[in-house]
Amino acid sequence: MTLFLIVGLVTGGYLLVVWAPIWVVHYEVKHVVRDYGNRAVKDPNDQQLVADMCAKLRSLDSSRTLAEDGRVESRPSVVVDPVEVTWQRDTAARPPELRVAFTYRRDLYYPIVERWSEVEMQVDMVMDIGLPDWGPSR
Repeated sequence: MTLFLIVGLVTGGYLLVVWAPIWVVHYEVKHVVRDYGNRAVKDPNDQQLVADMCAKLRSLDSSRTLAEDGRVESRPSVVVDPVEVTWQRDTAARPPELRVAFTYRRDLYYPIVERWSEVEMQVDMVMDIGLPDWGPSR
């Protein structure tokens, strides 16, 4: 039983070391999307917002990836092309909404076993972009 617990703890620790950075960066990606959703409340230039958001996502993190020729190189972890982003304003809804959705892929390296895999991460958020009504309360 002790051996089973030790193997479980070692395996869990190994997976935590491998996957925790992926989830931390994904959390940061969602934070950037929320930030640009908030900017969309007052800025109607959607093309510029999407381009700036994609540039910000590229600058978040870099990771080791396997190049086509087999060597390891450093690249941005989150690469999203502006044409791949779904950015839909619905001003007819009450309150007005903005939907932002995209998918990005990351290379994932498993140390010790020396294996590479690819993981696909998705973002699909609907945000309220209505101007707040700070009128007097009664």
